[in-house]
Amino acid sequence: MTTTLTGQGMVLTARVLPKGAQQTLEIWLATEQGPVKLITPVQPATCFVTQNAAAKVAAISQAQQLKASLKNLPLNTFGHEPVSVIKCPQDRQLHILRRHCEEQGVTLFEADIKTPDRFFMERFITSGVHYQGVAQQHDNTVTEARLKPSEYRCDLNAFSFDIECDERGHLYSIGIASPALNVVLMIGEPEDAEVPFEIVWCADEAALLTRFIRLIQHHDPDLLIGWNIKQFDLPVLHDAATRCGLKLTLGRQHSNVDIKVFDDNRALVDVPGRAIIDGIEGLKTMTFQFDSFALDNVASELLGKRKLIDDPDKLGAIKKLFTHDKLALAKYNFEDCVLVNDIAEQVRLIDFLILRSELTGLRLGRPGGSVASFINLYLPKLHRAGYIS
Repeated sequence: MTTTLTGQGMVLTARVLPKGAQQTLEIWLATEQGPVKLITPVQPATCFVTQNAAAKVAAISQAQQLKASLKNLPLNTFGHEPVSVIKCPQDRQLHILRRHCEEQGVTLFEADIKTPDRFFMERFITSGVHYQGVAQQHDNTVTEARLKPSEYRCDLNAFSFDIECDERGHLYSIGIASPALNVVLMIGEPEDAEVPFEIVWCADEAALLTRFIRLIQHHDPDLLIGWNIKQFDLPVLHDAATRCGLKLTLGRQHSNVDIKVFDDNRALVDVPGRAIIDGIEGLKTMTFQFDSFALDNVASELLGKRKLIDDPDKLGAIKKLFTHDKLALAKYNFEDCVLVNDIAEQVRLIDFLILRSELTGLRLGRPGGSVASFINLYLPKLHRAGYIS
């Protein structure tokens, strides 16, 4: 017997999941009762083509065995050419179709719109949602979820974290600062300390990572916030976990951190169920400008505070502390976490990102996004006016 469940929540993350030869969306919500995972019905990858070119697209799809479907719609391009909608069972097939169409001079319209973004914008969903679906008995998952917009908002809990390591990415310590937990995990033998946070001593990198993952899973924050954590901390943790034969399961329901590194060394990070807030990205989105976005400089200008290590050779100083004064390194590590929290509170960063999400549909952890904001708000109205972009 199935149980229908309805509720409201704030969207934290969304990603495509394969379902056999098709795909669905996994959407994590924050609610007053705790996190909820929604699994939608099948969501095909969608784009458009002029009806004059539809037969050519169908031939390309058949030749590449892509199973794309085409259907004429009462929509037009800005050049008043009637269009057909193309639907592929999975994003991967649409990417292949798009590449072959480009090679043969066929233009596909709106093929760069990601499936989760299209799902939300076509329903006019920005941040809050009403949902209805089938409740699963053993966890907080709702399948066959149907969504519509809502003005729902709830409190979000955040962990600020920071890592210390050597130049090769070998970990020394991980600090966490939050209302729920203040701790530094440190590799080394136990030492007595009088500090305003807990120190957990770990035997090696594997023990350090395992304890960090357990703390995140146990306290279950909605947000992970830090300074350059997308481009540094999380990729370093991911590499360290791989080196130790571990999976970096920081996502909800023990899901893995997904990191894609591009040719220019930019990293795209996805932690299912937890929004990743990078302080540097956030301040730039708020249009703050500094001579340097280094944490020490920003903390000095906004808070009148400095980092505990004031040495031109910061890496050398950190390595020296790890060898000779691990308690001082723990204080330094923890203070960096506190500075990030203090900066976020000073500028009301989380409040800003929530409001931006409510107004534009951009996810909390997404940097920049002025063009994406315009597309989110403009495109569904354009479709209803009879046009595609």
